[in-house]
Amino acid sequence: DDVGCHIQFREEKDDEYGVVIEGITDKGVWTIKKLKLDSNGLTVERAKELCYYRAKSKLPKHFQKLLDRATNRE
Repeated sequence: DDVGCHIQFREEKDDEYGVVIEGITDKGVWTIKKLKLDSNGLTVERAKELCYYRAKSKLPKHFQKLLDRATNRE
């Protein structure tokens, strides 16, 4: 299955990425509920990841590479 056909992340105004998950088909709604993908904890973790990548993208490239190495994200 193509996840994007069943699940999406709600985008807020002027925001290119959403962190709130929602089902767009019955299968997507079922998956979100069964796996608890809409829990507060997972939503907060998605928001933290988004903040991390936004902040990182504003750093000079050499600092981005250092940060990737330091966090094992190479």
